[in-house]
Amino acid sequence: MHLCVRQLRCLRKWFLFRLYWYPLKVLYSTGVVTAYTAYGKGCGLYGFFNSLLWILLGLNIYWLYFILQLLFRTLLGTSNGLQDTREDDDEEEEETT
Repeated sequence: MHLCVRQLRCLRKWFLFRLYWYPLKVLYSTGVVTAYTAYGKGCGLYGFFNSLLWILLGLNIYWLYFILQLLFRTLLGTSNGLQDTREDDDEEEEETT
């Protein structure tokens, strides 16, 4: 139960900060407000860095998909136990020989 509550809180914070405030404040201010200043003084790398911010928004939406998928699997109880593949089996082999 606590795991579901934590995941719901994480999802809510992710949506609020990464998918609401980030596009509303950061992308608006870099895309609209500074565009007048940048084009007036010569753009330089303005377009390049602004496109990187839009790519970051796309990645945030992509990661949200995985967070929702994890949440649904947890709520439905269909998540199967995963083994940690980072563990080395060399220690077990040395003990048996």
